[in-house]
Amino acid sequence: MTAKTFPRTLEMIPLTNVPNATIPIPGSKSLTNRALILAALADGPSELRGALASDDTSVMIDSLHRLGFSIEAEDEGRTLRIAGLGGKVPAKSAELYIGNSGTSTRFLTALCALGEGRYRLDGTERMRLRPQEDLLDALADMGVSARSEMGNGSPPLIVESFGELPGGTVRVGTEASSQFLTAILMISPYAKRDLTLEIRGRLRPFYVDITRRMMAQWGVKASMSAQSDSDSPTASPLAFRVATGQTYKAQPTYHIEPDASSASYFFA
Repeated sequence: MTAKTFPRTLEMIPLTNVPNATIPIPGSKSLTNRALILAALADGPSELRGALASDDTSVMIDSLHRLGFSIEAEDEGRTLRIAGLGGKVPAKSAELYIGNSGTSTRFLTALCALGEGRYRLDGTERMRLRPQEDLLDALADMGVSARSEMGNGSPPLIVESFGELPGGTVRVGTEASSQFLTAILMISPYAKRDLTLEIRGRLRPFYVDITRRMMAQWGVKASMSAQSDSDSPTASPLAFRVATGQTYKAQPTYHIEPDASSASYFFA
């Protein structure tokens, strides 16, 4: 994929009258990328409406194509149709370009753990400076071979998986980002055993709550409870558990909520 180019100068013409218009607010990037992963993991075709057309979602869609998923886009990318394969990743190997998309990097790295082959994820020079060690360590704790190609915890990342996610009890560092936890939560229903995620570090629960709500909308429950060793100074008091045997149900129509923060530009 190539980066977009913009003109060196852009003429701004002031309005001559007070505008009277209704402006649709774009869909949330966070919700769009989560929905794309859930749709790919579901047990049949889903349609996403109100998706955000952006560089981050383009990176995610391109990578899912490379992993063997069928995705059709309409209405300038605001409507997406994804053929879910019930927790399977078709491609046995893939080179994924993740640009500078943090959500795509984390979600796709976890998704590749469900595959059966070797997958490489690489992005921009800036992305190569962003550490992903907490996610790599958590996947290794699950029995997945996931490593940094340069040995510094940052992309390029290599995931070698064997078609089986063992499950069990896994520790996840969340100090740098709650997306490491979200990435593993979304793939957890397809583990061979129940999965318990023990949190290490401070957890910002807002986006994790969004993930759990979306998982529930697609038919999977992720329960939250107190950690047994929460007295540890490095542990969060919360743990998460996902029972094996659950599957995501395809959604004939799933509406992506607008991102309220995007409305601020139009108000300004």
